[in-house]
Amino acid sequence: MVYTNLILTIIVAVMACFFGYKLNKVMLALFGFIAGYKLGTTLAAALTLGSGFTMVLAIVIGLIFGFVSFKLYLIGVFLTCLMLTYILCQATIDVPNLKQILGLVCGIIVGVLGVMFTKPIIMLATSLGGSFLLVDSALGFFGLASPVVNIVAGLVIAIIGYQYQSKTNPDES
Repeated sequence: MVYTNLILTIIVAVMACFFGYKLNKVMLALFGFIAGYKLGTTLAAALTLGSGFTMVLAIVIGLIFGFVSFKLYLIGVFLTCLMLTYILCQATIDVPNLKQILGLVCGIIVGVLGVMFTKPIIMLATSLGGSFLLVDSALGFFGLASPVVNIVAGLVIAIIGYQYQSKTNPDES
């Protein structure tokens, strides 16, 4: 099971890093679902609901958020930028409460910028989020992760991912 999760995580990370702009509608739905699922579990925990109802509520809210993200593109852009920036903060900040707060605040800021400058921000957010998810997962699995290594390796891979996306998604004139 651990290997399956690791492999799936690495596949999603590589797809986000190198093909994020091309796959953004699928990713919008996926990250919309994840955001809704997290909201559902948080809401259920606050309401002290049982685990069975928590799962149902989380999935229903996740499906609603995923559908809305896919259909309402700019909301999806906002949620994708927020989620990938949050992942970046989780992978690079080593202070437990600070990484959640900064992840959310930075995610909201990048989400707003993503709506304003959709294409370059989508490519930047997906290359950064994908690269740091890849590095954090792969190095963490092998016990080689450290904040400095994660940042350096993540930035190198992000630059390569952004350049690849820029070349394969030329500006429409």
